[in-house]
This record gives sequence, structure tokens and C-alpha cells, in this order.
Amino acid sequence: MVPTPAAAVAAAMLLALFVWWATGRILPKLREIALDRPNARSSHSEPTPRGGGLPLVGGFLVVLALWGAAFGSAGLPGLWTVLVGAVLLAMVSWRDDQQSLPAGLRLSVQLAAVLLAIGGMVGAQPITQGMLPLWADLLFTALIWIWFINLFNFMDGIDGISGVEAISVALGVLVLGLLGDWPLSTLTIALLLIGAVAGFLPWNWQPARVFLGDVGSVPLGFLLGWLLVIAAGEGAWAAALILPAYYWADATTTLLLRLLRRERPWEAHRSHAYQRAVERRLSHGACSLTIGGFNLLLLALAVAAELWQPWLPLAAAALLTGAFLVWLRGGVAQAQDSV
Repeated sequence: MVPTPAAAVAAAMLLALFVWWATGRILPKLREIALDRPNARSSHSEPTPRGGGLPLVGGFLVVLALWGAAFGSAGLPGLWTVLVGAVLLAMVSWRDDQQSLPAGLRLSVQLAAVLLAIGGMVGAQPITQGMLPLWADLLFTALIWIWFINLFNFMDGIDGISGVEAISVALGVLVLGLLGDWPLSTLTIALLLIGAVAGFLPWNWQPARVFLGDVGSVPLGFLLGWLLVIAAGEGAWAAALILPAYYWADATTTLLLRLLRRERPWEAHRSHAYQRAVERRLSHGACSLTIGGFNLLLLALAVAAELWQPWLPLAAAALLTGAFLVWLRGGVAQAQDSV
């Protein structure tokens, strides 16, 4: 069978409907077994179930597996090992949602999933496009992939933010793929991720009726990392750095600041830039939409890096992201007080 764009779009739409329906169906059970009760460091004020990532991740993995079985794995480097890694992460993360697991165990499972995925991608193009020796390229890939999984999990702290970020990154890769005439199966990954997250987002929008939980954010970060690794292998390495630049910057700078303050980085906190913005009376929805708007600017820079040259768009993305972080941390209150 030969896949068609219409089949990919239809699969994404059906997946969105399934995730939306299934999330509503499991909500009563999640309220019983995975209720997140707010504390002094929470950004929400009402007990809210977590675990909404179960139908999102589960639905995506099933549909992608069916796509690979029907049309083959061409354009889906490492498909089967990525699926195994995502299932492994989902199982451990679901357990962590119910009873906190040691950080070392979680990191070990993430490392195993990433190494398994990279092992299945043997023959794919290196993400640095020959700028590093192959061994260094593989090491670099593993390190940034593991960090991306964790930062995506760290950043899931207000209603809608992870859904907005996931759709932004997947949409960016989809646009780059259309411009670059990438394989349809590669674009299908982006389409299915957009569909799955779009089905979940109405339940997670302010006021959220359910959270992703680790079972959603950890595998979703892993799968988005896979998509970005594929994009870099297609030659769009600069774009793959630009698209998630806000998440990279907020998570990394916050971690460094906490380490400088001698805080334990694995403990809950409210010191991300977006959390500071929410503390200054910017609503969850407004903050998530603002980040989505900034991501559209990053998408434009990613396209410029792909169609023109990489270094100036990269520099512009770094400067603009830094300015955006400063604005979120301190400029929001001033902007609102002047209205």
C-alpha cells in the first residue's frame, strides 16, 4: 500500500477525536487514583486529576504502529525501537504519577529508551551533518534528547502550556517538511502528534479538568525529541534548535539559577519564567497563548534558517528568546500595571 496525504490527515483527525473522547471517559477513574492536590508550590488551586496523557500517548503509539505496519517504516527511522522506548517510559511514568519513584530510576529508564531509539536509527543521517565525528554526534544526540525529555516534563506547570508547545514544535517540523519535500511518513509523525495533542488540549485548557501527568509529559517529550532528531537528520539542524528555543531557554536558565542558589533541582518549585508571569496576574491561558505566539516567531526564524542560512536566524532566536524570558520574569507586571 502507498500512503497518501489524505490518509495522514484523516488519521490525525480521527486520533484527535479519539483522544478527546477517551480523556473524558477516563476522568472519573483518574479522580479516584491520580488526584493532584495543590500545595504551596503549585500553580493551580483546585485538586485536579493527572494522567490525562494516557489516551494521548496510547492513542498516538497505536495509530503510528498501525501506520508503520500498513505502509512500512520508510521515513520513520527507528520506528519500532522508539515505540518500545515510549511504552517503557509511559509505564514507569504512570507508576511515578501514583507513587513517586527515585530520580535515579527514572533517569535510567530515560537513558535506556533513548539508547534503544538511537540504536534503531542506525543508518539515519547524523544530526550535526558531519560537523562532529559519528561517535560524538551519537553522544551529543543522546545527551540533548535526555535533557529534552526532562525539560519538557519540568515545564509542564500551567494549564495548556505543554499542549501549546507540542503543537508549535510539531507544526514547525510539518512546515519545514512541506518546504523541504521530506517523506510523507516523517510528516505523518508531526500530523499525528498535532492531532493527539489537539484532542487533549480542550480538557487541559484553563481551568484544566485534567493534567498530562508524567505519563503524558515524559513520553511526549521523548516523541517530540525523536521528531526533532529526524528533522536535524534531514539537514534542518538549526531549525531543530530554534523551534523549541523557549522551552530550552526557560528550563535551562531556571535549572542553572536554582543550582547557583544551592537548591535541589529535582524538588518542586515556581521559578520558571512562565510561573513568574502567572504570579504577576497573567492567567494560565493568556500565558500559554503568549508563548504560542512567540513560538510562531521562532517558526518563522526556523524557516529562514532552512531556506536561507542558519547562523543569523540562530543568533536572532537566541537574542529574542532571552528578551522574551526577561519580559516574562519582570516585564509582565509593568505591562499590565500600565493598562
